[in-house]
Amino acid sequence: MLINISCERSIEVELPPVDEKIAIKGLFSTDKILSLKVSHSKYIFDTTSTFHLDNVVVDLYENESFIETLKNIGSFYYGLKFVSTSGFKCSERNTYTINVSATGFETVFAETIVPESVNIVMVDTSTVIAELPDWYFGHLGPYNHPVPLLECRIRFKDFSDVHNYYTLQVEKPYLDSRVDSSGNRNWFYNGTKQLPYVSYDQIVEYLINNEDAIIMFEEIYNYEQVCFSDKLIDGEEYELVILLDKNLLKGKTYFKLYSISKEYYLFGKSLNMRPKPHYDPFAEPVQVYSNIQNGVGIFAGASFSIDSSIVFPLPDIN
Repeated sequence: MLINISCERSIEVELPPVDEKIAIKGLFSTDKILSLKVSHSKYIFDTTSTFHLDNVVVDLYENESFIETLKNIGSFYYGLKFVSTSGFKCSERNTYTINVSATGFETVFAETIVPESVNIVMVDTSTVIAELPDWYFGHLGPYNHPVPLLECRIRFKDFSDVHNYYTLQVEKPYLDSRVDSSGNRNWFYNGTKQLPYVSYDQIVEYLINNEDAIIMFEEIYNYEQVCFSDKLIDGEEYELVILLDKNLLKGKTYFKLYSISKEYYLFGKSLNMRPKPHYDPFAEPVQVYSNIQNGVGIFAGASFSIDSSIVFPLPDIN
């Protein structure tokens, strides 16, 4: 006969309270109107979804010259979103600074330099038959059947004697719809939508996956994006190899090679080092990179080069 006996004891741990700090999420690029989100840090045992920010002022500077005070356009994902009302976009090789103040919080500031873009020399493609990883299919679960994929070789020339950091986005035209006053649904193309892709290239240092993308870009569907530095290819011409699902390609396919700041790169890298899933109680803690003085978060910029050499027939939307 075997008898097992166990017991448990609840231990209450009292942690000293910490001051709440302003939190910034500002990842911007030369192809988009500058915007950022402002929230605040919370005590570890605070499980509420509310936040309190009053009289928030966000001032933007370019090369130490005042540009404008960003406008608060309302609450968004547990924070406030601020945008440039003048349609301001950042420029390459310029320095950008923000000062953010709010009632009851210490004023924070951050600074970053937008790097010079590295041009895409060409994109070469070929069709291959291969399997896609399970994460690609999300809720559909494992899918171990070979499928036709488009192998894309994105060639670019890295600047020598400069530390360069990159990420790649692939986009296609976004098919949208609107119901008119008569109840008819009209379809039209409205901007672009990011495409998931796969890469096993040797220079890829980490991937922005679904979980990290929610934090960085609010993308939540089949998202994976490579990030890498030039430590293996300094000053060389290189071909980055990715795989695309041919079933998703309609219309032009846009390849955007972003030259990202060091702060941008370190933020994404530290996110990638977090345990997956993030709620693992036995995981080692990871300090997510921040360049916000007196606060937490990220303020970092990027420039880009684009190629749209691949064209597939657009579906009829009439």
